[in-house]
Amino acid sequence: MEWVKDKRLVMKTSLGKEGRILMVLCLMGHLAAAQRERVFAALDKYSCHAGDTVRFKSMVFRGDRPSFLSTSLYCQLYRLDGSVAAEGMFSVAKGLSVGQLVLPDSLSTATYILAAYTLQQLGYDSLKVFSAPLIVYNRDKPGRATHRVREDTAARFASGATGNLTWIAVL
Repeated sequence: MEWVKDKRLVMKTSLGKEGRILMVLCLMGHLAAAQRERVFAALDKYSCHAGDTVRFKSMVFRGDRPSFLSTSLYCQLYRLDGSVAAEGMFSVAKGLSVGQLVLPDSLSTATYILAAYTLQQLGYDSLKVFSAPLIVYNRDKPGRATHRVREDTAARFASGATGNLTWIAVL
């Protein structure tokens, strides 16, 4: 018998060589899943007028540390019907990105969703991108900001990939 130690796992095993190889492969798969990139963005405002500029600072993590893999961050502003209202691409250096998204003057009063992601995130089956509600007001195009939870199973991204988005629209 021998002891196998990992940061998250301590167990006693009496497995042969094949069992140890299988256990190492399982641990490698677990660690690979933990190494996917995640994006978090801090916006300067969550409600604004059409034509305003929304500034943000985003952090790209891989596991619990800054990621050095991706060099581009993609941001898109979605209407609640899933169409893209505005988009932008920003550089990432040492896991940090700073940018601004200028909202079109033609936006009507409604709740929009700002999504931020990297291309490395799009390479996995379960797509979990950063998303935040953004309420836009426009006197010239009155509308209504809605209160609902929506899951879009066919969200289309700038790269042409599709994936699942879940967002909460609040006022």
